[in-house]
Formats: sequence, structure tokens, C-alpha cells
Amino acid sequence: MPINIDDFDKSGPTISPELQGLRKQLREKNGQLQSATEEQARLQQLVTDTEGRLGSLKSELDQQSNKVRGWKIGAGVLAGALVLCLVLFIPAQQQVEPLKQQVAQLQQQVAQLQQEGQQQQQQVKQQRDQVEQQRQQVEQLRKLEPRAEIEKIWTDHNVTRGEDKGMLIHTKFKISNLQGVRFQAIACFFQDNAAEEPLKTSADGFQTSDQHLCVWDYFTPEYQFSGYDDLTLFLPYRAINLGGSGKWELKYYVTIRRADQPSQELAQSDWERFQLTQ
Repeated sequence: MPINIDDFDKSGPTISPELQGLRKQLREKNGQLQSATEEQARLQQLVTDTEGRLGSLKSELDQQSNKVRGWKIGAGVLAGALVLCLVLFIPAQQQVEPLKQQVAQLQQQVAQLQQEGQQQQQQVKQQRDQVEQQRQQVEQLRKLEPRAEIEKIWTDHNVTRGEDKGMLIHTKFKISNLQGVRFQAIACFFQDNAAEEPLKTSADGFQTSDQHLCVWDYFTPEYQFSGYDDLTLFLPYRAINLGGSGKWELKYYVTIRRADQPSQELAQSDWERFQLTQ
């Protein structure tokens, strides 16, 4: 701001020659100071504007600094992690070689076990082949083995043969490897109760040596594999002696046996049940 010369003159009664010269110079430049004051105001406004811009730049700088600080922290963490990895890696690296040796040993053991497994598989295959050969041999022997099989039996009642009325027993069976051998088909009769008591009779031709009721017939197979669809046995009712009147629950089965070896049965049927009223 311009200096007021009048105020300057009131500063004291005694003025030195130097101050007098200065006062002269100040008067001459008083006008210049007025212009400078205006220029100073303009510059002050410019400074204010500049400070505002500097504030904005400082805020941006702070933000960038925060980012840089975060990067530094991240870099520090990363560096720490790398150091930790190195700390862990070095001992682990020292343990790798023994582990490699152990792996190599295990691989050798696995290879040995695989070889042994292959040998065992070959042995198993040989044993299976032997078992299959034996099975085939057994099958061939079974085909040649004498045998018979009764498939089913059934009964027709009130059938008349000559002067006798009775029951006609039907048997379907097959017989193998016994061509030319004489056989007997025999039906044996029992009471259908818990005791399964054999029926007895005094009728000639329908009893065993101990008078058990039965009926039989003989046959001789002509072929190695022979089948009989309906071999029949007739039992007259007069041969059944139940010892009283009433309704009786009875049953029988059929067996196939060699005529020359009656104790050896080749096949026996299931029970066939029937009722008889006398």
C-alpha cells in the first residue's frame, strides 16, 4: 500500500538529512507505489487461485500417495510371502532327494508285484482250464452213467379191466445208458397220515413178501436214451383191504429199479394222493 508522506512528516520534530532525502524519493515514487499496489492485488488474487489449484493437486497427490502406500504394503506382504516360500522351499528341497529314492523303491516294488500278479493270473488260468477239463470229463461220465428220472405220475379212477374195476396209474419217465437191461416200475401204497403206514393186502400178485400192497410191471429199454410217455399200472380195488368201511385218505409213489437188483432204486416219484370209499 502507498505510504502517506504527511504521516511520515509527523513522525518527529528532528529529521536527519538521510531521512529528508528518503522523503523526497518517497514522494517521487508515491505514484509508482499506487500502481504497484494494484498490481500486488492482482497478483494476490492470482496467488489465491494458484493456492486453490495447489490444494486440488495436493488432494490428488494424497490419493496417489495412499495408493502407493497400499502398493508398498502389498509389496511388503508379497516380499514376506516370497521369503516364507524360500524358507519353506529350501528344507523341502533338501527332502526331495530321499523322497525320490523312496518313490523309485516303491516303483520297483510295484513292478515286482505286478509281475507276481501276472504269474498268479497265469496259474489261476491254468487251474481254471484244468477244472473245466475235469468238468467236461465229469459231464461225459454223467452222460454215460445209468440213470432214470420220473417226470410225473397221475391216476385214472374207476377204470375197468376185464371183470375188475380199479385205478390206472400213469408214469412218464426217461432212462439212459441202460439199454437191454430189464427194469421194474412199482407203485407202493400207504395211508396218508403222520405215520404213513403201508397198506397190506392178501391179494395174490399185488403184494410184497411182507404183504405190503403194490403193483408193478417190467420193461426193457431198447436205446441208450429211452423215454416212456405213459407206462401204466392197473390196481383193482379188490386188492385194497382197509379193514372197514368209510372214506380213506391214501397215497402212493412210483419207483424205478433194476429187476435183478431190486434194492437199487434209480428214481422215485413224488406222492400221489387220492381218496377211497369202501
